[in-house]
Amino acid sequence: MDRIEQLMKNAKPQVPGPRQHAVPDNPESGTGEPGAQAAPTFSGTFTDGNNIASLDRARQSQRRTAMRTGVAGLAAAAVVTLAVVAGNMGGLNSPAPGPAASNTGSDAAPSPGASASRTADAAKAQASASASAVPSTAASSGPASVPAAAWQTFTSANGNVSFDYPAGWKVVPLPGDGVGNVVKLQVTDSAGKHVAALTYGDTGGGLGGACSSEPRPYTVLDTVEMQLPYNAGASNVTPRFTFRAVETGSGVNASFGLTSSTAGTDGRSCMFYNVVNGPQDSPVYMFADSLQVNSAPSPDGAAGVKTFSTIAEARAYMQSSGYLDAKRMITSLQITAG
Repeated sequence: MDRIEQLMKNAKPQVPGPRQHAVPDNPESGTGEPGAQAAPTFSGTFTDGNNIASLDRARQSQRRTAMRTGVAGLAAAAVVTLAVVAGNMGGLNSPAPGPAASNTGSDAAPSPGASASRTADAAKAQASASASAVPSTAASSGPASVPAAAWQTFTSANGNVSFDYPAGWKVVPLPGDGVGNVVKLQVTDSAGKHVAALTYGDTGGGLGGACSSEPRPYTVLDTVEMQLPYNAGASNVTPRFTFRAVETGSGVNASFGLTSSTAGTDGRSCMFYNVVNGPQDSPVYMFADSLQVNSAPSPDGAAGVKTFSTIAEARAYMQSSGYLDAKRMITSLQITAG
């Protein structure tokens, strides 16, 4: 019985623990139970040598895979970076879209500032175009009664004198015209009324005349300097067209024409002439409504002299078509001296 119990004890199976192999008897151990033999301690799951090798190979494979993945990622990033750089370089070398005129002289696309500048330039151009569409009257000297197309030119037979005049007016030769180098004529308006007389050349006579009244205030109402031949030694002003008025005590006598002399002294005059002291071939010449104007009241119907009640009335006459056309005619005078 004791033998049987001993055999049963010796026959007790060794049950391995979960996920563990049974540890074989140690041939070098002579005492103690095999289960009491110390076994290796692991912090993880116990595996045999083959499994450890497999694990090492797996870990190495993972490291190699990670390295390959990292290298591939770096290569991909490099490709993307190269693509971006290439794209930017391509943009720099490519012309900006839009009209070529907008980028003349530049390969770069216009910046917002450049666009704003072009917009401002366009606004300026439009503003400039709008301003040019408004007619300017700065050069206008007043209303003209005769259109420019309705004027014609007179030229003397000897070619020394020429001027423009309205087509409806007439140039009438006077006695002495054509004698030697003398040009002597009268210009009348469309109604046949006297406008001005012109004399140029050596007439061989003096002016004569004398004051018939005391000196009175005079006023220069209009003046236009002209390029005409004259004797500077015998003149105190350069040749010019003038419209002058002298008071008479009861009104104003006024006259327009060419002159190279002032009307008086200290703004007062008893008489003045509408003449230019000219060159040798014409010591004195005129183109005026009257040769001589006095400070005494003028008789009704005196040739050429205009009479007004006041200076203001004389100024108002300057806006009339008769005055403006006469002024334009006289200031168009051209003289070839010698």
